[in-house]
Amino acid sequence: MNRMVLWMRGLLSLCLVFVLSACATSQEQGVDRDTLRDDVTRIANRNNMNERAQNFTRTNDTDDNNLTRGVRVSDEVAGEVAGLPEVNSAAAIVMGNTAYVAVVLEEKRGDGKVTDRLKEKITKHARAVDPTLRDVYVSANPDFVKQMNNYANDLRNGRPVSGFIKNLNDIIQRTFPEAK
Repeated sequence: MNRMVLWMRGLLSLCLVFVLSACATSQEQGVDRDTLRDDVTRIANRNNMNERAQNFTRTNDTDDNNLTRGVRVSDEVAGEVAGLPEVNSAAAIVMGNTAYVAVVLEEKRGDGKVTDRLKEKITKHARAVDPTLRDVYVSANPDFVKQMNNYANDLRNGRPVSGFIKNLNDIIQRTFPEAK
């Protein structure tokens, strides 16, 4: 029995030595538990913010309609286009690599219609902001402008795209029959 007690004491002492040396090593290396906890919290918050940003542009992936994938508001494109002297305001929705831009033109310019030259200018500016854009469709049709502003607001407010994608596609097809 004496040997058993000695053996247990030895094993317990050995474990104590390992635990103490591990603690000493972490303190020697400058590991601070508060700093580690802060770092973990910071990483978790960053991941949470990234996930929220992705959810802002993410669509309902369970929707069978492939057109709902990649639908997002592009305030950058709209801001760039609205900065043109011919344009009073703009809204832009991007679907994949295609942008649909609704513009309200300055009243003092032309007959209120978007000329081919202005469409080219708007396309150039939109692509400068988002080089992934392959096609840019532009319209100053008041109904289109109103609907695009409504859809852009809905997307910004987190409304799921699947709730209005059919209506969005319908107005795009009516406004741009050449769009596929």
